[in-house]
Amino acid sequence: MSRMHPWAPVMVLFTIAILGTVVHGWESANSRSWTAALPSLYYLPIVMAAISLGARAAAGVAMAAGLSHVLAAALGCGDPWLRALADTVLYIGVGLTAAKLSSWHGMSASGHGAGSVTLQQAYADVQNPREGASLTQLVSGLIHRFRTPLSSIEGAVWLLEDGRYPEDKREEFVRIIQKESHQLDRALSDLMHFTQPRKPRWQRADLSALLDMVIQQSGPKEHGAFFVFRKEVDPNLPALTCDGDLLCEMVLNIVMNSVQAMPGGGQIEIAAQLEAETVLITVADHGGDIPEDAAERIFDPFFTTRENGLGLGLTVSQQIVTQHCGTIALIETSRKGTRVGVRLPLNAAERHEQRKHTGG
Repeated sequence: MSRMHPWAPVMVLFTIAILGTVVHGWESANSRSWTAALPSLYYLPIVMAAISLGARAAAGVAMAAGLSHVLAAALGCGDPWLRALADTVLYIGVGLTAAKLSSWHGMSASGHGAGSVTLQQAYADVQNPREGASLTQLVSGLIHRFRTPLSSIEGAVWLLEDGRYPEDKREEFVRIIQKESHQLDRALSDLMHFTQPRKPRWQRADLSALLDMVIQQSGPKEHGAFFVFRKEVDPNLPALTCDGDLLCEMVLNIVMNSVQAMPGGGQIEIAAQLEAETVLITVADHGGDIPEDAAERIFDPFFTTRENGLGLGLTVSQQIVTQHCGTIALIETSRKGTRVGVRLPLNAAERHEQRKHTGG
């Protein structure tokens, strides 16, 4: 009996969510009705499983929720299949995040959060047991952040299905889907790196080629010709022993911050130079300065100055830099722009092994 007890509330909530999906399917003809919110009921059993049973249970319940949602879409009930698939990924992300935060503190906190808080504030509350359990508020904030691009994608899909729009308008809807999908992919990638950072896979890599990949990924997908990227790499820089994929992810997050700091476009400068046994990588933009209070917190999880930002990009970059036994810092910020610097050893694998053996 005791083994079944933790699953009982999860199964009750999951049953309620399935009933909500059925009702949503019955009312799907009125796509703007109150039933559009019913698929969100799946978050209740997912978070409950994360809190009481851990990450594997949360992932399992999230997959079951996604399967139910996708099945309903395939049967022509409720949401389009694209929205159902996107929700499935979101279910898993929220479940893993809730499990991660729950495991940090064992959910031993007491008291109650009050009022509406930002993701960064809620995260700080979860980190401090004396401030009360704000996990629910944090998860709600995550859902809100992901709902914005999902809603844009869903709206564009509905409009594309309407044959009355001219070709130029349909192309605009496609661009909206591409842009929002790219943003959603970036946010989910940051969330997965933050909750479950993977171990580096060491290899020899040409840093100049990696930076070319970053420029290719950060520009055309959603910003096009509005941005000019300037790259300067020391010709004497040897190949690095690093995880090339993680290094690309780290620099890309910094570059995307620069892109977001210049909504009207501009120049972004990426440089790498050899200094003793290390390489210094800098990313500079011309998007103005960062306020002093914000500059002190830019690497904090969930801290963001953007309304729809997740606030994990620079946190993930810092995690990756730490894995490579390096350092990351805000070098300067002024009205002329901001420069972020990353210093890495030429052989991160060797430095990583030394740190393990010395306990440093």
